[in-house]
Amino acid sequence: MVLLARRAARLTRSKLSADVARNNSSILTASYPDPVSAPRALLDQITNLLAPPTYLHSLAFHARKLDPNLSPHPFHIVLELWSNPSLDEEKRWEDIRGILKMRNSGLNGILKVALKPASSHQEIIERFMQKSFQGQAKKLKLIFMCMLRMRFPDAPFMDADLMLRVLRKADDSPSHWVTFDLVEPWLESLPLNLLRLELNWERANLTDAARQSIRTQAVKQLHVVEGWFAQDSQP
Repeated sequence: MVLLARRAARLTRSKLSADVARNNSSILTASYPDPVSAPRALLDQITNLLAPPTYLHSLAFHARKLDPNLSPHPFHIVLELWSNPSLDEEKRWEDIRGILKMRNSGLNGILKVALKPASSHQEIIERFMQKSFQGQAKKLKLIFMCMLRMRFPDAPFMDADLMLRVLRKADDSPSHWVTFDLVEPWLESLPLNLLRLELNWERANLTDAARQSIRTQAVKQLHVVEGWFAQDSQP
């Protein structure tokens, strides 16, 4: 696991891949699938960073109007809204609340609680810590994976200390999957979250110094995780 952390650290220090940089250079002038006639194709492009996230507002609006069999699953739209803090915050929260209120959203109660708008990762974790997940490993992992998609303008990824709070709660009901299935996704989420900082719509809101500061912070967070594993492995 420590080797995996080191690999992630190298990724956080690496430059944006040439392919993404090349695609992103013309992304704002390209044409995209229609949100009414081809909503799933449009969401796929947004998810793959090939279309700007502003189209999520149209997808969220039409998700409440279209036949559920034709529209993308509301869950995926909400996750993309959470992943894009460059969107106007008031509109982003309004779209998320609207989808969570849908009767046919396909989201159960615990997911609706986990996905509702928040002001910080701290608030999300506090909300989570009030729940009991005794014997519910799959549900715990799903909610944690959702948390890793939640990004804020001043916090494009979850701090390691908060992730370790989730891990400690999971350890209240020890299970062989806990460490691997919670820490590894956090490590793997870092490179993509940092890559997103180089997209046109996120660059517009951050100076070069701010982006570099975030990368430096990401490396520090990786050292926190390494330190935790080193301490945990001591007899």
